[in-house]
Amino acid sequence: MDVFLSIIIPCYNVEAFLPKCLQSLSAQTKQNEVEFILVNDGSTDDTLKIIQEFVMHDDRAVLIDKKNGGVSSARNEALKVVRGKYVYLLDGDDYLRPDAVEIICKSLRESGADMLFSNLYVVRDGIARLKSYPIHPGKYTVGQLYDVFRFFPTPPQNVYRMQIVREHGLHFDEQMKCGEVYAFTVSFFKYTQCVSVIEDAFFYYVMRGNSATHGVNCDADRTTLQTLKSLYLDGEGLLKKASFHITAFKIVSSFTYNKYVKAKISNPDVQACLKSILNNPLFKTCLYKVAFGYHSCWKERVLALYMLFFSIVGFKILVKLYR
Repeated sequence: MDVFLSIIIPCYNVEAFLPKCLQSLSAQTKQNEVEFILVNDGSTDDTLKIIQEFVMHDDRAVLIDKKNGGVSSARNEALKVVRGKYVYLLDGDDYLRPDAVEIICKSLRESGADMLFSNLYVVRDGIARLKSYPIHPGKYTVGQLYDVFRFFPTPPQNVYRMQIVREHGLHFDEQMKCGEVYAFTVSFFKYTQCVSVIEDAFFYYVMRGNSATHGVNCDADRTTLQTLKSLYLDGEGLLKKASFHITAFKIVSSFTYNKYVKAKISNPDVQACLKSILNNPLFKTCLYKVAFGYHSCWKERVLALYMLFFSIVGFKILVKLYR
């Protein structure tokens, strides 16, 4: 039987979390039509051994073992060998419901959509809570999605039609360290006719304090400017949507301004990183759109106004207040 769904799982030093992820793959009630592409991205712990053991006992699994190049590099390597009509991205420290593949295949067969969007479970400190988005199940154009959302959800719970990825040479920018999945999604949206939205939540998104999202890394966080540039280049058709600008703003600020304020860090490296962000012309354009545009996200408006008027001085003030 032909493969309908390919699940890509990049893995780097996740030996403590990977067994739960793999157990969720092994437990999938839909036995056929799915493949699991596990990419060991140069791990230095026992991640590779764990994957090798899994591949030996599940003939749906494929192993790619490569030198460390980052999560985008790992995903790109997997995209080269995908056999499925649709592709789904799963991180090695996240996991799926036992009927996830069944839900995905059934939904996409019924809708024939280019992309599937769902709710998800967010796991903090071992406790899973349902994250439901304020949107009714059904078929949407990309523009309609941005009209519905105050800002677009960026966790990786989307399923993509592989034909679009291949025909347009879509891939992950390996220079981006922040927001690369959302940037890929916006690139994909340029060629998307229909997005199917379902109520089911089949994905458990595990929040870890030491993940790439939360760790302090100025060099990586500066790449949000590259992410921002990609978003505005590929999202040209969405520039009239307030939620598009708010989403871009939230990505940049969460990986830089907000993160460092919450970490109570205001050293020269951090300040230099923030100055490059705050002085960037494109980010200033984004700030103006959020600060003075017509929308209901008042928290983002206040923060954008604060960043516009107080810049790096405002950051130092907030760090002192947090202390």
